[in-house]
Amino acid sequence: MGIKRLLLFLSVSFLTRPGWSLAPAVRICYALSRAPYARQTTSIHMAIDSNKEIGTEIKMNQEISGQSRMSAEIVSGGASQEKALTGTVNERLMQELEAEKDKEKFGARSKLGKKLGLAAFRSQKTDAEREAAIAEARNLNGVNPLVTLAGSLVALGIAAGLWAATNSLGAFFTLNPVVSEFYFVERSAAVFRNVAMGLISLASGFFGVSGLGIFLLGMRVAYGVVTGELDPTPLKKPKSEGLEMPNVWALMTTTKPNRRVKKKDDNS
Repeated sequence: MGIKRLLLFLSVSFLTRPGWSLAPAVRICYALSRAPYARQTTSIHMAIDSNKEIGTEIKMNQEISGQSRMSAEIVSGGASQEKALTGTVNERLMQELEAEKDKEKFGARSKLGKKLGLAAFRSQKTDAEREAAIAEARNLNGVNPLVTLAGSLVALGIAAGLWAATNSLGAFFTLNPVVSEFYFVERSAAVFRNVAMGLISLASGFFGVSGLGIFLLGMRVAYGVVTGELDPTPLKKPKSEGLEMPNVWALMTTTKPNRRVKKKDDNS
C-alpha cells in the first residue's frame, strides 16, 4: 500500500504542474485504485476458464476411454472369430491328412483311381496282413540248405566271371583307344566304354552281394536243421495261392476261345 500511495502522490504532483489538466491525473488515480479489483476479476475469470478446460479434458478422457473400450471389445470379438475360423481350418486340414494316410495305406477308394493312379502299385493289405506276411517270410521251415548253398555258389561264380570280364574289357579299351579326326566319334566311343564298364561292374557287384547273402542263409538253415530247430521238408501250399500263368500262345492262335466268343456262340 505504501508503494501505491507514493505512485499516486508522484502522479498527482507531476500532472498538476502548470500547463497540465487535472483530468488525466484523476483517471490515473482511479485506475490505480481499481487495479486490485481488476486483478481479482482477472484471476476469477482465469479460474473459471481453467475449470472449463479441466471439464473439457475430463469429457475428452471419458470419450477416449469409451472409444478404447469399444475398440478393445471389437478386437476381442475379432480375435474370437479368428480363433473360431482357425479352429475350423485346422479341423479340415486334419481330415484331409487322415484321408491321405488312408489312401497311402489302403490305396484309392474309387475303381478309376485304382486303374489310372498309383494305387495299383501300392499295397492293399492291412497292417495285420503285412505283419502276417513278414512273419511268414521270416519262417525258414521248408528251405533246403543244399539247394540254398548251391544257388549261392552259382551266384558267386557269375559274379567272379563278370568281374573278370570287367577287367578284361577295361584292358581292351585301354590298349585299343579310338582315334579319329572327328571329336564326336571319340566322345561317343568314350561314352560307350564308360557305359559298358559301368553295367558289367554293377552286375558283378549285384551277383556277388546276392550270392553272399544266399550263402549265409544256407548256413543258417543248415545250422537250424542240424539242431532240429528247422524242418527242410517243403511246405504244401493250397491251390488257391498258386499263380496260374495264362496260355498266351493259345490266346494268340484262338485255339482257346475266350468269353466273348462263347457269348457269341450262345447267342447264335
